[in-house]
Amino acid sequence: RANIFDRLVANKGKLWLNVCGGLSEAKVWANKGHRLVIEQFRLGFNYSHETVLPLVSPKQQPKTEGSIKVNDSDSKVTVSLANGGCIVVDKGTGTIISYRTPKGFEVFDTAGSKCFEPNYTRAATDNDRGGAELLIDFILPQWVSSVLAFIVGTKLFSYSYNWKRFGLDADSPPKVRCIETSISRDDSSNFVEINARCSISATPSSLRSRELFQQDIKYRILDDGQIKITCKVIPSPHLKKAPSLPRVGMSLQLDKAFSNILYCGRGPFENYPDRKIGSKMGVWSSDVEKLGYDYIVPGENGNRTDCDWVLFRDDSGNGVCLKHTDPNDDASHELAGFNFSAKLQSQLEQHHAKHTSDLPLRSKGQDPVYVNLDHKIMGVAGDASWFPCVYPDYILKPDQDFEYSFVIKPMSGEDELVDLVAP
Repeated sequence: RANIFDRLVANKGKLWLNVCGGLSEAKVWANKGHRLVIEQFRLGFNYSHETVLPLVSPKQQPKTEGSIKVNDSDSKVTVSLANGGCIVVDKGTGTIISYRTPKGFEVFDTAGSKCFEPNYTRAATDNDRGGAELLIDFILPQWVSSVLAFIVGTKLFSYSYNWKRFGLDADSPPKVRCIETSISRDDSSNFVEINARCSISATPSSLRSRELFQQDIKYRILDDGQIKITCKVIPSPHLKKAPSLPRVGMSLQLDKAFSNILYCGRGPFENYPDRKIGSKMGVWSSDVEKLGYDYIVPGENGNRTDCDWVLFRDDSGNGVCLKHTDPNDDASHELAGFNFSAKLQSQLEQHHAKHTSDLPLRSKGQDPVYVNLDHKIMGVAGDASWFPCVYPDYILKPDQDFEYSFVIKPMSGEDELVDLVAP
C-alpha cells in the first residue's frame, strides 16, 4: 500500500516548506536559537506515477442496493441508512435537525433549537461598533444621528449600525423559511439528494423586515453517512445597497463530546482575512476551550482562515470531518480555503457580553460546541476602533452571488486521517 506522502501528493495534496532563522549565539535579550524570521513556501509536484493512487479504501465505499430509505412527511424528510445512520431535514427551515452516524452517535446537540442553519451575522467587535454615531449620540440627543443618517447617509457610521439597519444584527438574526423541497435519488450510485429553496428575511423586530437572501441548499446523502452540502446564496436587490456583510456561512451546534479539534489551515493562533500574514499553513490541534481569545470586550474572535478540513472528535476518536469541496465536483479546480471558529459560548452570548467575565463559564465535554463554518467573513480591521476602517479588499460586499460546498464525514477512532481528508 502506498505511504501517506505518496497518496497525498498523487491526489494533489498541498505541501509547504517552512524556512526559519534564529540566533546563532545567545544575546543579552534572547537565548541561542531564538527565532527571528520564518517564511513559508508552497511546493509544487509533478507526480511520476501514471495511475493516481486511491485515497479511500474499498471498505469505505459500500454499495448495497436499497441501503437508503426516505420518508417524506408534511414537516420533515427522514433519510434512514441500512448501516444505522439517519439524517432528518426540517421542511419548515430547510435545515438539518438531526444527524445520527452509522456508529450510532448524534452529531448535533439536538437539545438546541439551532443545531444547523445559515449564518450572516457576527458578535460585534469594538471595531465593528466604532463610527460617527457614537460621537453624535454622546454630544447630542440620540434622534439626531437618525436624522443625519437620513440626510447625509451612513458611510461614516459603524459597521454594526449598518448591519442592524439592514437586518443583519446578531440580536435579531435573519430568519430562514423553506419555500419548497424536492427529493431525487440515484439507486445505482446509492445516494439521495434533498433540495431546499429558502427565503432568508430580516426579523420583524429589525428596522426593515424584508427578504435579504434567496438560498438554495442541496444535501447529497451517501449510503455510508457522508453528506455533501452545497449552498447558493443570492442577495436581494434591497440588501445590495448595504455597505458590507459580516459573513456568509453556516452555524452548527455540535454535541458536547466533540471538543477535540484538528484542522488544516492557518494557525496556531486566531487569524482573519486582514490579520493572517503571521499565521502559517499547517495541521494544528487544539480543544474548544483554547481556540478562542479572551478579549476584554468579547466579540467575534477565534477564527481560522484558509482551511481545507477540520475534525471534531471525542476522546475515543469518534466525530465528524468537515471538508471543503467544489460545488460542481470539479476535482481539477483548486479551492480557496474556508473559515471556521469553535467556542463554548454562543454568538449571541458573545454579542451581549460587555466584559469577558460576563460570559458564562463552561467546560470542555460538558457543554455544546458552537461552530461557525464560513465561506466568507469580513475583516476585523484595527487601525482605529472609533471609525469604520476595514480596508476595501477585506470588506465583504453583497453585490455578488455566493456558492460554496462542504462535506460532513462521520468518523471513528479506527479511521485513517488520510482517508478522511483526501482531496
